[in-house]
Amino acid sequence: MRKYLLLLITAFTAGCGFNEKPEQIPAYVKVDDISVNVSSGQGTASDNISDVWLYYEDPQLGYTLQGAYEMPATFPILAEGATNVQIRGGVRISGLSSLRQLYPFYKSYFDTIQLTADGNTVLEPVMEYFEGVTFGWIEDAEDPGLSLEETETSDTTVQRVFGADAFEGNASLAFYVDTVRPLFAGFCVEEYDLPKGGSPVFLEINYKCNQEFVIGVLGNSPDGVTDLVSLTVLPKEEWNKLYVQLTNQVSNIQNVNTVAYKVYFASLLNPAVQDEGYVFIDNIKLVY
Repeated sequence: MRKYLLLLITAFTAGCGFNEKPEQIPAYVKVDDISVNVSSGQGTASDNISDVWLYYEDPQLGYTLQGAYEMPATFPILAEGATNVQIRGGVRISGLSSLRQLYPFYKSYFDTIQLTADGNTVLEPVMEYFEGVTFGWIEDAEDPGLSLEETETSDTTVQRVFGADAFEGNASLAFYVDTVRPLFAGFCVEEYDLPKGGSPVFLEINYKCNQEFVIGVLGNSPDGVTDLVSLTVLPKEEWNKLYVQLTNQVSNIQNVNTVAYKVYFASLLNPAVQDEGYVFIDNIKLVY
């Protein structure tokens, strides 16, 4: 009987929570946006960082990933007091919502913040490019001497546009197609020696368009030219920024003699859809 009463009391006290620890209340960290700071020779500060990856320093485990979310995002953290945090920026690769990853050329942002239970800390991270990143081609349309030219087969030309048509600065680039001039094809004037073996190669570009256009890579070798399409860009009538991954295109060119690459743009009007179309582009950056 005494043994039964002891078991009953133990079960009762456990059920009433006498042996439970109080639940820890998290602190919260909020990140609405991440911006980019650039140095001379790095082109525009325009970005399209969509995702935030937040790490916080645990005294025993070191920096621990709390989570990765699309911004704006709020992170609960089970910590109090001075806490070191690390933030990294993620992007939609080639504009695909299903393909997101950390952008390999942006440094992490570090900060020390004071956390309080149920408190809310707002961070405004600023990213920078890693030292040693190569900006092989930069075209911001500000200089009348353009580094993008049409091919011999192109029906229309690339031109500078100003005022309300410009994304930022004084000018942007544009090409137009219609039923008389249905094809645009153009490539960068210079050739670039791009890294292979899976080393990251990206093209950053701001654009708006009501007409599909293609971004690709031409690999030049003594044996000829290899044409690899990277991305077909769909119409978007508000300015947008893309991080176009060229890593696979460059690394997958089988010709080992390929020593030089050019980025190209092309667009062909579909008269069954529309009679004319436009593509505006700005802030081209070939980054590796």
